[in-house]
Amino acid sequence: MSTCIGIDRTVTARTKHECVYCKTSIFPGEKYGKRAGVDLCGFWSMEFHPECDAHANTTWKPGDWYDHDWADAAFERPKQLTK
Repeated sequence: MSTCIGIDRTVTARTKHECVYCKTSIFPGEKYGKRAGVDLCGFWSMEFHPECDAHANTTWKPGDWYDHDWADAAFERPKQLTK
């Protein structure tokens, strides 16, 4: 079981990152979410597109978070939400 430390935050990328959910790039200048925590294996952090995190939070069951193989893409990147 994981414990989140701090809070989720939205930042602007200064370097290229990879979304933990869809495994596509987050490019410099793009807004993305960042989450960090600590569990029995140690410290962890993840970067993600806001729409990918929203999709996971609305469609995944609680057990899906622990059973997921984080090396593979969980799903294709959803279409961006328009404002």
